[in-house]
Amino acid sequence: MTRLKNHFASFHDVFCKTEERVTKAIEIAALLIAFTYSSFFEWYVHRYIMHVKRSFPLADAFRGHTLVHHQIYRWDQSFEAQGPGRPQHVALRWYAFPAMVVCHLPIFWVMQRVTHLPIMWPMLGGCTLYFIGYEYTHYLMHVPKGHYVERYRAFRFIKEHHRLHHKYMMRNLNVFIPLADLAFGTLVTSEGWRSKPEKRARFLMKRHNSGPKPAAKDVEFAKAEVAKARAISGAKVEEKEKVEV
Repeated sequence: MTRLKNHFASFHDVFCKTEERVTKAIEIAALLIAFTYSSFFEWYVHRYIMHVKRSFPLADAFRGHTLVHHQIYRWDQSFEAQGPGRPQHVALRWYAFPAMVVCHLPIFWVMQRVTHLPIMWPMLGGCTLYFIGYEYTHYLMHVPKGHYVERYRAFRFIKEHHRLHHKYMMRNLNVFIPLADLAFGTLVTSEGWRSKPEKRARFLMKRHNSGPKPAAKDVEFAKAEVAKARAISGAKVEEKEKVEV
């Protein structure tokens, strides 16, 4: 009887350890799946919210990104912020992360209830990690800080990848990991990717004629924000030059 109890205890320990390992593996898999999914979520939001005029409450995303951010930081030397201080209109709005959580948490909760698997928090963690990576790398692209990560070839690749997006706004819509760009055919790696200028001209004309026109107040707001940001940047550069002299 004692031997039987020992065998049962050993079996129970093995079963518990196996269950713990399976649970941990499920959580890691859920985190990785959500992290990968976030590349496609980023692509969709960037393409259909940040670059398409929408009504309230999405209007601010288009105005702040397309009409302001893209006008301040172009594909040329102005791609990187000029002068000292904290540049404006680089990071996402304060409500971007809470909105992402509010959108996804109920979905992950339902998935956990349906599958009876511990995936809600790991999946939210995967989306959060992607969001942090997006904000950190995007800020360093426009505001170089000399961080160690900036030395890596991978970072230099995604920085050039994003610079090309500032030239071709409907291309390279991923900022952090261009997996969705690769899947949807919007990935470009050089400025000379269009072999036929006339095709490019027809495409731009078609988009101009069919796309929604920004409201006059949005255009005026964007012009004012761009002018203010450039004036601040120029003043900082002049101040820095005076100090150096």
